[in-house]
Amino acid sequence: DGKRIIWRHFSEKGDTADIYTMKIDGTDIKRLTDFKAMSWAPYYHPSGEYVAFASNKLGFENFEVYLVDTAGTREPVRVTSTDGFDGLPVFSPDGNQLMWTSTRTENEKSQLFIGKWNHKVALSALGRSKKIQVTPLDLPEEQLQVATKGKLQPAITESDMRAQVEYLASDELEGRMTASPGIKKAADYIIDEVKALGFTPAGKSKSYLNPMSFKFGVDVLEEKNELVVVDKEGKETRFEVGKDFSPLSFTVNKKIESEVVFGGYGLAVAGKPGVGYDSYAGLNCTNKVVLVLRYVPEEVEQERRQKLMRSAALQYKATVAGRQGAKGIIIVGGPNSQNSDKLIPVNLDRSAASSSVVALSGNHKLANAIFAAAGKESIKKVQDGLDKENPHVPYGFALPGVKIKISAAVKKVERNDNNVIAVLPPGVDTDNPEYVMIGAHYDHLGYNDGSLQPKGGNPGSIHNGADDNTSGTVTLLELAAYLAQERKKNPEKFKRGIIFCWWTGEELGLLGSAQYAKNPPIPFKQVTSYINLDMVGRMKNNELIMQGMGSSSVWKKMVEKRNVAAGFSLKLQDDPYQPTDITSIYPKGVPSICLFTGLHKDYHKPTDDPDTLNYEDMERLAKFTAQLLMDLAGDMKRPDYIKVERGNRGQSRAGLKAYTGVIPDYASDEKGLLINDVRPGGPADKAGIKSQDVIIQFGAVKISNIYDYTEALNGIKIGKPLKVIVMRKGKKVNLTITPEARK
Repeated sequence: DGKRIIWRHFSEKGDTADIYTMKIDGTDIKRLTDFKAMSWAPYYHPSGEYVAFASNKLGFENFEVYLVDTAGTREPVRVTSTDGFDGLPVFSPDGNQLMWTSTRTENEKSQLFIGKWNHKVALSALGRSKKIQVTPLDLPEEQLQVATKGKLQPAITESDMRAQVEYLASDELEGRMTASPGIKKAADYIIDEVKALGFTPAGKSKSYLNPMSFKFGVDVLEEKNELVVVDKEGKETRFEVGKDFSPLSFTVNKKIESEVVFGGYGLAVAGKPGVGYDSYAGLNCTNKVVLVLRYVPEEVEQERRQKLMRSAALQYKATVAGRQGAKGIIIVGGPNSQNSDKLIPVNLDRSAASSSVVALSGNHKLANAIFAAAGKESIKKVQDGLDKENPHVPYGFALPGVKIKISAAVKKVERNDNNVIAVLPPGVDTDNPEYVMIGAHYDHLGYNDGSLQPKGGNPGSIHNGADDNTSGTVTLLELAAYLAQERKKNPEKFKRGIIFCWWTGEELGLLGSAQYAKNPPIPFKQVTSYINLDMVGRMKNNELIMQGMGSSSVWKKMVEKRNVAAGFSLKLQDDPYQPTDITSIYPKGVPSICLFTGLHKDYHKPTDDPDTLNYEDMERLAKFTAQLLMDLAGDMKRPDYIKVERGNRGQSRAGLKAYTGVIPDYASDEKGLLINDVRPGGPADKAGIKSQDVIIQFGAVKISNIYDYTEALNGIKIGKPLKVIVMRKGKKVNLTITPEARK
């Protein structure tokens, strides 16, 4: 497509060479190979997904043709296998043929060869190849300067925004995953810009970096994990951690010895036969370990499968087992299921809170050993009956005479990252400065390895997140440059300062903004308002969605006034409780709105790239936002704060009939359910539940995590009061809540 250059680069000694690519302007330099050999003559496949090249990796005089993916994340795949020379590969324009030079002739003279090319097989081979990390090239300062974008211009322009997006959403930043090298590059870039604009760090801080930490799964303490099955005669069979079983990230660390029962698919779904599903009916699990199958019955109708899958999450199955009195759970991928006989990755969901039971993944060898010790049939035969929902096959059954000894041990891993906070001070002297806040998250999904929620699409591919949320990040930078210039020209128009916030960890559950909100460098009592920018780069049909309009009486009139010139088709929504960073700031008593241009087919996919953005309307939106900020920073009266009544936001829990009005802190790792806020006028508000309370019991159910709470909601009745116990400042508080119907 003419957008990149590809070449071979020699080592200083000149004895090896590797393949590199870069954009035609000298930026986004990427090393594809680290072969420690002479790799040369690279040629792109027309799809742009991989490159063919020649290398003497297998011997000084033995050149072969190899493939490497254009991200350089996989070990190159060998294509030819002939002694001598095979090299200088080129593809036909349609990508269906490969031509190369070879000495595979009778006289060993070079000739041209041509063969059919199977693109799908090539992609499959690369996909199976080992993941690698190549050593980056140590670039000279001159080249580093080429790769640095120019200083922001004061004017808000489409071309300026495009240039910034092309860097921040480039493969070089590898999708800006929270706590990754890529997001550090983004933070450095933002800091360089705001420093050049003369912005200051927030409060007493001497740094633009605002630190935060978060749970990043667990490490398995292998020497402390063991599993032994004991049969009726007392014979012990020991199994190997990492091969036959493995702890899951949400396990408790504990040693247990108990009997074992089989809990079928480990499901507990309310409803009559054919609608509900109770794997534990008539099964005594108290103080035992439950062996269950992963997923749901494989041969049920699609509609039923979808309903059952809502209750099939791994941690939810562990919670249900704990509710039945079990000490532990072993989850196995059955022979008929996806990921059959594979151990579940320890950190499949890195952010999962600890459960109340020992939680393991096991293979078929372990499951069949447990069944055999109890004189039962193989797991294959048992699953066959369950998959057909054969009424003569029990959902679960006892495993008499079998005992199991388990020791589970994992260590929580924490990672650190930073919000970037920069302040444009008030333009006039004041003893009691006030501020307007504006923010956008600058993180995204990285390579989306599937270990963090939300999972998105295409694990293993770079997710550049051009709209989500490079669009908001860059709009914020453009506003910073424009407003800094306006303040220089007219300082008297800036009665209030402006706090610019680039949040990290949004994709993991609003982590960066939530931790900032707990300990802000500038107290919220000095903050008059907040504007959030999230996914503002894909405007369609001139429609701009503005959320949180009900948080202050000033928004509607102000927005309508500034829209006379902007001319957007506005879609106004009152609710400030949205799945973005506004939800961290609004509960702190700050009138807040969020600008959003809507979802699209590239959301959370590798195809969310710079060339998909609507830069013309991004410029319009930025200029519109600039006028709102000028109003808020000027001499207008401080906006009033309105507690918004609840509404149906269509979130994932909307299907639950009972409504309590609590807003959990999803990022918390605290035992219980930490409450971030409560809906005004809702049942929790009426019951006296407060922000920062930790619910530890809901009715008769003890609450250890969000899954316990969600399960408890399924068992309560609308209009019937029930007891709630919360921890408040270290003391237990007994309250009574009356759930209401969800509107």
